[in-house]
Amino acid sequence: MLTSLSKPQLSEQMRYWIPPLLSGMIALLLFTLLGHAPLLRAGAMSIAVIGVTASLRALGQLLCIVGGLTFALSPASWAQASGNLSIDSLSVGYVLVFAFGVAIIIFLFISNRALYYAAIIGVTLTVVLVVILNESVRSTRISNLLGAWLIYMLMIALRKTNPRPEAPPAKEISQRHQYAVLVLYLLGVFNDPLFSLYAPALLIGLWLSRIHLPFWQWVVYGVMTFYGGVLFYRVYISNEWSFHLAQLLLDGSIAPPYLILSGWRNTDRWIMLMREVANQYTVVGAIISLFGIARFSRWHPPLSTMLLFGYGSFFVFGLMYFGPNETTYMIPLLGIQIIWLTYGVHSIGQWILRYTQQTNSTIPRFLTALFLILPIVQLGRIITER
Repeated sequence: MLTSLSKPQLSEQMRYWIPPLLSGMIALLLFTLLGHAPLLRAGAMSIAVIGVTASLRALGQLLCIVGGLTFALSPASWAQASGNLSIDSLSVGYVLVFAFGVAIIIFLFISNRALYYAAIIGVTLTVVLVVILNESVRSTRISNLLGAWLIYMLMIALRKTNPRPEAPPAKEISQRHQYAVLVLYLLGVFNDPLFSLYAPALLIGLWLSRIHLPFWQWVVYGVMTFYGGVLFYRVYISNEWSFHLAQLLLDGSIAPPYLILSGWRNTDRWIMLMREVANQYTVVGAIISLFGIARFSRWHPPLSTMLLFGYGSFFVFGLMYFGPNETTYMIPLLGIQIIWLTYGVHSIGQWILRYTQQTNSTIPRFLTALFLILPIVQLGRIITER
């Protein structure tokens, strides 16, 4: 694909991708130098940061960089990336084969050749690995990486097929884009059945984008969602524990399992989860996020609907999840919330411009500078807690 671009198009692509790549590079340096994270772990989270930043790219160069760094420096993202890691040979082999398969897929996509081969290679590599390991690998870092890019691909599809009135006319989604979404979902579900929680956002995104998928792709999506659901039940749900009252667990009367189905009806659980989410981007960030949800719903309803379905799936799971490692469900929530938070900052700037009837960019840049305080505060919190 890149080889067929003209110089102006190539320059435009470079301008588009430099901010996300810069955000990812800064995150990688912070994870490795300050967080002492192993390179594989830091690299996976940095690629997720690039995907999240790319989702914010339409809001401007500086704003998307600050948003990406805010996501990277949230407590959950930092805990996921930093710290010591024991690596055995099987884990290293899995990561290397996975990286090799992704490299082949990217090369085939870029060279505009053999899209079928790209999809087949990616799926086959993952299936073989699952068979060898005889179970789902369940790497949360790979899930976070794939989830961030899946949301980005769905956002691009919805913006192209449901353009704003001032945007260019609607466009069909390319076959390459369709295969990219399919491969991301397949890899995610094979890696961890929890990735099937993206299914509501995926299906509503595909439906709202009015993509005319071949019948076999719908069959694959259905089979993989069913497969993920079965594994999800086996891994996270226990008939012995799932129907206990959540209050018994909160009171310390029983030992914590993975899921308590009554958790979503427990008031204390709602308060705890909302506090956890608010703590990630501070209370001020949480308030701006709520404002961003309202504005985003008016700016692009299809996009907002897809994101709400994705956020709701992991939020409900978080209400019922009492197992270890809260970042299991927190990272997908934060990846979506930072979109609302950044759009909230963007909307405040646009409102001020309209109210003051100014056309210069001083006010948005000033708000971006204020927004930069948030990742600085997060970084300060990380340093003081070391």
